[in-house]
Amino acid sequence: MQKAALAVSFLALFGSALAQTSTAFHGLNVPTYPGAQNVKIETDSDEYELYFKRNNELRRVYDYYVNYFKGQGFTVTSTKFKSSGLGYKANLSRGTGPQNNIELDVKVKHGMNKVEIEFDE
Repeated sequence: MQKAALAVSFLALFGSALAQTSTAFHGLNVPTYPGAQNVKIETDSDEYELYFKRNNELRRVYDYYVNYFKGQGFTVTSTKFKSSGLGYKANLSRGTGPQNNIELDVKVKHGMNKVEIEFDE
């Protein structure tokens, strides 16, 4: 699975405008987490990955994205949480078809917050 890096550091380029940044991904407008620093975005045909530094609890990051997708018409169909508090997953759906079913995975990887969005078929 080859990934193309779309951005290495939004912070260096946009400063305080970072909280308003979003990336289009297969018809989804995915926002950058407010206050995120050292942002890196990678995508491939069915997966979007956002890495960033932020001093919030990981659960807040997860809740932010779940609530964002609920606002886009998705409903949560299942959730899974790691007991350590270092990983949260949700499957979300807004109908049939691969672009209407996503898996959201929020975790810490290499000291960075990682938000992964993958289309489920």
